[in-house]
Amino acid sequence: MNVMTVLGYDKLATGHFARLEKSGDRYILKKAKELRFDQTHSLYMLTQDKLAHCAFPLGYLSSEEIMNTALENGFFEISRKSEHRFCFASGDDCAYYFKNFEKRKAFLEDPDYSVFPRDLLPTPETRLRAADIFPEVTGELSVSSVFAENINFIPFDTLSSPMSVNVKFGSGCVYFPAIAEQTAEDEFHLEFFSLLPKLKKGQSVILYDGEIVIGGGTVK
Repeated sequence: MNVMTVLGYDKLATGHFARLEKSGDRYILKKAKELRFDQTHSLYMLTQDKLAHCAFPLGYLSSEEIMNTALENGFFEISRKSEHRFCFASGDDCAYYFKNFEKRKAFLEDPDYSVFPRDLLPTPETRLRAADIFPEVTGELSVSSVFAENINFIPFDTLSSPMSVNVKFGSGCVYFPAIAEQTAEDEFHLEFFSLLPKLKKGQSVILYDGEIVIGGGTVK
């Protein structure tokens, strides 16, 4: 943002799959048109001042529309079969990277869900289960509420009364219904309708109301 200002530009366009709309004097962050690619979980901490200078053009398009636009402009088609989702792992040894990754995931819905690209682990025998790599997060369900800090709300500055929300942890694809209530200037409390595994401090917590991003914080 600082570089953008120095260079004299008004907007910073990124490749995030999200939508941004103006409602009155507030910017509203919404899920992408194609929900499977939604990346609003990475944007929940953006303030109104920052959102005013953002643009997310891909969020309004389907993957087919994006591909067709790329082809029309001379870009070659990328094979989706060879798609690799982990840009932070060196080489092709994703299994080794995850086994030694210090900041492991704090929650997984299904311990049998494979976390590696199929082209790297091509057979059922060689595909590793999430439970094998993250055994500490598949234990007994024991958490029914959580406090979050480092909070930010997007449609409003403060949560004036308890609100029904759907909650997602990090980039996970599972949503949990809960009641959110702001309990301090930089804290909100979530009461869930079902038990969850124990969460780790610092895990991001994102709140949604339908397609609208309410905001979020990190597990306290």
